Amino acid sequence: MFRLKNSILSSVFAILFGLVLLPVNSTLQGQTIQASSDAMITISGDVINADNNQPVPGVLVTIVGDVGENKEVESNQRGKFSFNSLSPGKYTLKVDDPRYEEFSKDVELTSQDSNKKITIKLKPA
Repeated sequence: MFRLKNSILSSVFAILFGLVLLPVNSTLQGQTIQASSDAMITISGDVINADNNQPVPGVLVTIVGDVGENKEVESNQRGKFSFNSLSPGKYTLKVDDPRYEEFSKDVELTSQDSNKKITIKLKPA
């Protein structure tokens, strides 16, 4: 009797499982699934003092995209910064710190880019 119950339960499970997968299989049949064409790009680099080439920690680096994307990050103790998960497009990197002259740099990212390195040289005010 135990074997009969297991056999019936297995059959019911197989039928239910098949009903769940049937719509998925028929939807995907003949279609190719591919990854998104939007590449995720990283801009990273160093913030240094233009006079002595020493790292500049604690400055706010802003990136503004041409489609309104706006991110900010503070340079770390070694003057390093990083912006992750950016889409291809045109961006402007900015640093506005009262100790230094204002910095601005235009950057264009393409789908062929994966990690763009940039050195920001700040001139003391």
